[in-house]
Amino acid sequence: MLKKELRVRRHVWLAIACLLIAGTFFALDLQSVSTGDDLGYMFGDTTHHLGDGERIHTPADITRTLSLHYITTNGRFLVHWIAMFFLNIAGHTPFCIINSLIFLLTAVFFTRISGFTKQLSANTLLLGAIALWLSVPEPGVNWLGLVCYATNYLWPACASLAIILLINSRSEKGKGRGVLKIVAGTVFALIAGSLQESFSLPLSGGLLVLWIVQRKSYTTQQKILTLAYWLGTLVCVVAPGNLNHATQGGGFTAEAILHKLNALYWAIWEESPTIVPAICIAICSMVMRFRAFGRFFKRNCFLVSTIITIIFALLLACVTFTSARQLTLPGILCGIAIIQAVITFVSNRRKRVITAGKVMRSPWLTTLLIVIYTAGFVGAWTARQTTSTHLRSLHSQASQSRSTLVFDSTRPGEQTIGEQGETMRVIFEATCDRLFERFDFRHLPVVFDGYTKRGLSRLYSPGGNSKYITTILPTTPEKIADAAEGSYVAEGKIKTNFLMKGYRCFSIPVGIEVRQLRDSNGTAVPYERTRLASQILVVIPDTQETRNLTYSN
Repeated sequence: MLKKELRVRRHVWLAIACLLIAGTFFALDLQSVSTGDDLGYMFGDTTHHLGDGERIHTPADITRTLSLHYITTNGRFLVHWIAMFFLNIAGHTPFCIINSLIFLLTAVFFTRISGFTKQLSANTLLLGAIALWLSVPEPGVNWLGLVCYATNYLWPACASLAIILLINSRSEKGKGRGVLKIVAGTVFALIAGSLQESFSLPLSGGLLVLWIVQRKSYTTQQKILTLAYWLGTLVCVVAPGNLNHATQGGGFTAEAILHKLNALYWAIWEESPTIVPAICIAICSMVMRFRAFGRFFKRNCFLVSTIITIIFALLLACVTFTSARQLTLPGILCGIAIIQAVITFVSNRRKRVITAGKVMRSPWLTTLLIVIYTAGFVGAWTARQTTSTHLRSLHSQASQSRSTLVFDSTRPGEQTIGEQGETMRVIFEATCDRLFERFDFRHLPVVFDGYTKRGLSRLYSPGGNSKYITTILPTTPEKIADAAEGSYVAEGKIKTNFLMKGYRCFSIPVGIEVRQLRDSNGTAVPYERTRLASQILVVIPDTQETRNLTYSN
């Protein structure tokens, strides 16, 4: 009777944890607002963002559009079909519900693969969900920012972890037999492989190594699942549109690859918390206990394939890198590797195992984790609320047929900080921003983003004129004019002023024509401009190189 009561209690706590994880994700996801790429997927363009298509209304419109995209843009047919379906037909709230369930499944798979315990519990699931949040680059943007980002990076992550679990569960001969199970697993593997190349290509490499290492014990079911996954990957990768997609970021020239390597380096350090620690743990383990390290890997072939997958993902990113979200898969797998390394260390010491087991079963730990998770949600929800309001305001302004929109994200007193004053306050705000940027979407591109400008124009302007909206400003023209006082524009040179976090500005007197802007490195600078009675106000990104500019007319 006591065992039955304990089992019921464990299931109740597990249900509470599932509701908390899915419910908080749903509440955060409801705050997201369509900008950028989402606006582009509301139209049936022959090439994404080309601006030559009509508004999407039916599933047939979606299929027709993505058949063209397969040829012109990339091979991610299914994930983009799902995104377009929810953006144009099903609606935002149904998407948030399903997206929340996908996140919950991803947290469950992550926890199971990490190997906290054989039996899933509220404590292990909550710890796994927290570790998952900390492993992923910019989840507030990539999983909670746009519909198309979520279907491109959360859904394939869930499918990838499911494939890892599925193939691992078929490692015993005779397990999982049954025609229906085999067919269902094969179809799922085929679909999972076709979703997104930055997931399926590295994982295909890891599965190849796993097959080679376990060639004597690799079961028939594992081989079928692996071959189906490779076939799905092939369908995605051989799309003619991938040739155009590969040219992003300069293509494969030596200069472009060096630029991508530099961007990848900083993304690993700044946006991927698990990759560097995982590499350090692996190196230290090899140096300190090389023989034990070798024996461990021989006994854990699946971990070997995981590490190979991480290596393949990083090598792929070296030549295709455009943003930190491409590190989603290696970030997740590195998080799993770190957890497995900690568990292995603890399990080698019997007393620590007993103590850890008691702690993991403690109801006090469950309560503490629920409090931590809830507090994190409240903080994230609060941080996102302001940005959500401003993004909705953009849509409202666009619907009123305005050509200049204001995304006024200035917080009280922020415009008075300046470049030198209130140093401690700036440091404090930067620390808070760094903490919450994993759950916030403030750095979704809006200002300087032609996709958002064009999408809002097509969505709200009479006749779908893609150039109807000319300007999106980060704050009001009055604040920009005040900050721009004393800026210098003459003789081909510009001295800019600090406007607010992320932006600088200057004013152009009447009679001077400024067109091409270049920073101190000679790189072209994006800008937004608006005209007042006696001057033109220009906003540019805030970097060390944009303090002084050159211009041509």
